[in-house]
Amino acid sequence: VLEISDIQRREIAFAYQGDGGIKGRAKYFATTEALVEELLAKPTIDAVYASTTYFLDPQVRTPSKRGFLGHDLVFDIDLVYWDKKKQDYLFPNRVEWMHDVCYRTSVLIDVLVNELGFKKEDMKLSFSGSKGFHILIDDPKYVSLSTDARTELCNYITGTKVIRSNIT
Repeated sequence: VLEISDIQRREIAFAYQGDGGIKGRAKYFATTEALVEELLAKPTIDAVYASTTYFLDPQVRTPSKRGFLGHDLVFDIDLVYWDKKKQDYLFPNRVEWMHDVCYRTSVLIDVLVNELGFKKEDMKLSFSGSKGFHILIDDPKYVSLSTDARTELCNYITGTKVIRSNIT
């Protein structure tokens, strides 16, 4: 099942076999069913991406002219398996890595629900494809959340800018 809420307001992009990255950008689909038809008709599509940003007209090629409407509230949990700098694996095997990234994701979900009051039923969890998971809060009231409010959320979750003298 392919779930993309408000697909008509999102930019859809494709990665094609052998192209090495996202090439087909600024695609528009009125429904997820229309997107599925496109995917089935073009077997050279390797991956499909839906923006977390809402636009008045997502098929306009110049992003600044699309008519920005807001962003989804998304938490991206990434945990690298291979350290490029050290040229070494950070985990003994992929299973250990998956266990760790799943644990970290479940801890974040617990914080979001039990400390911040988000509802589990509003969360969409997806595997990002290589380094971890995305947690999307699928509730329109968070689309217009300011950058400052999003930063405060992240600071709370990560413990950034905590005043140590206030902790008892």
